[in-house]
Amino acid sequence: MEKKTKTEVDVFTADYREDGQRNAPSPVKPRPEAPEEAREEAPEEAPEEVLEAAQDEELDDFLPVGESLRDGVPEDSPRAALVQPRAQRRRGTRRYGVALGAFVLALALVGVCAIATLAGRQIYRAATDDSALRAYDSFLAPVVMQDPEPFESPEKADPEFVQNAALWQTILADNGASYTEYDDAGRALIPVGDVSAACSMLFGPDCRLSPRTPEDTFYSYDEETAQYHVALFSSESAYEPYTESARSENGDTVLRVAYVTPGSVDHDGSSADSAQQAHKRMDYVLRTNEATGEQYVYAVREITE
Repeated sequence: MEKKTKTEVDVFTADYREDGQRNAPSPVKPRPEAPEEAREEAPEEAPEEVLEAAQDEELDDFLPVGESLRDGVPEDSPRAALVQPRAQRRRGTRRYGVALGAFVLALALVGVCAIATLAGRQIYRAATDDSALRAYDSFLAPVVMQDPEPFESPEKADPEFVQNAALWQTILADNGASYTEYDDAGRALIPVGDVSAACSMLFGPDCRLSPRTPEDTFYSYDEETAQYHVALFSSESAYEPYTESARSENGDTVLRVAYVTPGSVDHDGSSADSAQQAHKRMDYVLRTNEATGEQYVYAVREITE
């Protein structure tokens, strides 16, 4: 058996240093230490524009040579959204925010205008509400239709006028529907007690009804049965009241009442209509019945102003 001989092969290396220097460790240069003031101070954050520029430079590495994010890019290019400067994108966002804010402000303005209009209408209705005056019209109707002479108290009023007004109040209370009994002449029979109650309501508790049969009228009084025999009669030829104003005077209520013909004035209209249609005006003094709390006609006066 042949004996193998060990052949030494020279090792080739590109390191041209001497043998002693080659095996020696490479010297490490110490890293210079930053001054204490630099170490103690916290690094300031770079401005947003610098950070954006740095990000753009990083993105430039992915573009072809010679191109940059800052180069012009057509608006229809797929890279338009990426290349668009951030400041411009922020301006667009602000533009949408301004439009939205203007829209919300417009809605708020419309709401305020609507509320102001509604409030104005309510104030106008309250200022021009004459429902209380129109209620006086219904109350005074049986009195005004008699066209009474002025008086300073119910005791001084004409008894026939008082009886006529009380009888009409009884009839107008429910348009005579409560009285279904008639005499041989077809006249309605109305108990004197009902007329007396109407007299107290119109002229107060101290007013006394004097039942009698007046001459040339549409009713008669029967003392035996204590009933009024009332024929059908229309009140269209009489006056009707239109209360124009009310004021307080020594605890009483004084009403300025216009005398108008029936149907000539819309009671839902303005007082200007009554001024044109009024035949005359009188002041009606109302006093309150302490027992019932209701008002009654205490006096009728001519206007002296």
